[in-house]
Amino acid sequence: MEWDLEAGPAVVRDGMTILRLSFSPVSENSVSLGSRVFSTIDPGADAINGIQLLSLASSTMYPKVGGSEGKAATRVSPGEDAELFPIFGAVPQDTGTVEVFLPHFGVVAGVPVVGEAEAGFDVAGALSGADPDTSKAGPYSIGSATFVADGSSDTRKDSTSTTVTVSGDVTFASDSAELSGQADAVLASAVEQIKRFPSGGGLAITGHTDDVADDAHNQTLSEQRARAVSDRLKQLVDLSKWTVEATGKGEGEPRVPNDSDEHRQANRRVEVVLTPSNPAEGEGSGVGASPAPASPSAGSGQMPQAQGPVGTGADGVDITIDSVVVHVWMEKVTRVGGYLVGELLMRTDSELSLPVSAFILPSEWQGVLRGQLLNRVCNLTLLSGDTHYLEAYYAAAAETFYPLADTFTLVVKSGQVPTRFPAVWPDTGQDAVVLDLPGGKKMHQDALRLRLTDIPVVEG
Repeated sequence: MEWDLEAGPAVVRDGMTILRLSFSPVSENSVSLGSRVFSTIDPGADAINGIQLLSLASSTMYPKVGGSEGKAATRVSPGEDAELFPIFGAVPQDTGTVEVFLPHFGVVAGVPVVGEAEAGFDVAGALSGADPDTSKAGPYSIGSATFVADGSSDTRKDSTSTTVTVSGDVTFASDSAELSGQADAVLASAVEQIKRFPSGGGLAITGHTDDVADDAHNQTLSEQRARAVSDRLKQLVDLSKWTVEATGKGEGEPRVPNDSDEHRQANRRVEVVLTPSNPAEGEGSGVGASPAPASPSAGSGQMPQAQGPVGTGADGVDITIDSVVVHVWMEKVTRVGGYLVGELLMRTDSELSLPVSAFILPSEWQGVLRGQLLNRVCNLTLLSGDTHYLEAYYAAAAETFYPLADTFTLVVKSGQVPTRFPAVWPDTGQDAVVLDLPGGKKMHQDALRLRLTDIPVVEG
């Protein structure tokens, strides 16, 4: 079912932001949005629970904290509209426009923030009985993460810190703290980030191992590797304004369970955490802005081989899920506030129930973003050279990350109206992007594998 959408305006009153959304059906018959149209999978979630207010220019997200479902479950006819009034925490007074993330619909940019006199709707009425839960109003900082395809390094960045993780297998000789011939290339990611903050700050370097040897051996090895990275970084870049601490955690803090060779490899690593004294110095390459938080310098620079069918974004590809052929495509992404927003589209002639594994990240990547990834669309990565740009994320609690992407859709309905999977990414700085779903497994089920190329980037 298709709908015409009018988003906005938004109004700040009594410490909250009230947003008007109006939906009108593109249909000859009366229809309803449904009781769970923008809902999450959380128990007790209402029809609008999944709507999020974004200020991408300031890298912040405001979750829905209250509001009226309005006519979400009421049937409306063509020419009529269903109004919803979700409520969020108050955006700053000088905010001119915001973005709205609508699960299963898309991201709406340029929503005006106006005074109550210009609202055009009953603000007091929208607040009446809204019962907002302001304890979780945020705002939450939006972060970004990149992953080099060969696993040599990854980078995670938010408003206060940057974490560069380098692979122990690539950086060191086996079971040794001796730096390999590839070490400098891998450490280039950390060097690049350090140079962004000339005023310095805190630099915490921590070694980690797998669980193959005994605890004492692993603890010693992790400490030695941290010191080796610290010593080499001091030779590669000026650290005179940084307070450097090198420690080891042994096998005590694995990224992922030590239950396979691939997982043990992911756990053998050194993490370099930058906490700059003046984070604003890095704003020229901010969380979402180009250049992105990690450059392809750490890896080979060559795009990895696709794990599934390849087509242009416009033409799309056909994949088969449980014997049902599904057409998948992506028309464009839009540059907004230093980020990219877009929608993966699916269409099928037969109604399809998606497997729970369809949109998971490969297991060895999941340590990059620990958090609430189950039942969320996590694997829509943008691929530039050998670097995967994961969906932007927000942290609702310490080390609990949520992707700025769709919640899991159980069913793709048949017909010509596509099912939409919106997402937000850090800006790759390109005129066209490549979307890559790299595959993976969960509970012996495969994640989707496909690649869409030449997706145009348009200015929002």
